[in-house]
Amino acid sequence: MKELTYPDYANFGELLSKHDVMATPAEVHGLLCGLLAGGLPVDDQSWPVHLNDLFNDGFALPRALQKKIEKLIEVSESLYRDNQFIFYPFIPGDNDPLDERSEAMAQWVQNFLVGFALVCQELSKAPDEIQELINDFNQIAQLSLEFDSEDEINEQAFFEVFEYVRVGSMACFNHYALLATHSSSPTLH
Repeated sequence: MKELTYPDYANFGELLSKHDVMATPAEVHGLLCGLLAGGLPVDDQSWPVHLNDLFNDGFALPRALQKKIEKLIEVSESLYRDNQFIFYPFIPGDNDPLDERSEAMAQWVQNFLVGFALVCQELSKAPDEIQELINDFNQIAQLSLEFDSEDEINEQAFFEVFEYVRVGSMACFNHYALLATHSSSPTLH
């Protein structure tokens, strides 16, 4: 069984920086998840092109970094497919300051939308629920989620937005990736 955990957020950020990739782990993960949720198969090798264009001035990633990102996309796809609904956006952990987590979540959502749009270009044909989710994600991506304090009310507000994003991205994946898998399966008679 595959290990269903993301790498350490800070270490992954250092790895990206070491290889001059101008993105945070949240941005990279958001893009990858948007691609997956839009229906890009996990074994489709077009994702490096998108990542290179957006975060690496069009240059190919070093092979070692590409391997780490391949693992991240495989884990993400497995988490999306898990029937226990354990998928979650890759952002700093609960022990990190709320401002850092909220900024990373906004980055994740922005890049999710980019990845999703690269794959799913006919949103007007999507079900109303998906269109509403994408509109909500657009609003979340534009929000300033800065908090004056780290009190319980702010933590609760952050948690509610985080859960909405988590469940919404799973709904997109379930509609586009899982539906495509099931509709392309041969029918037995």
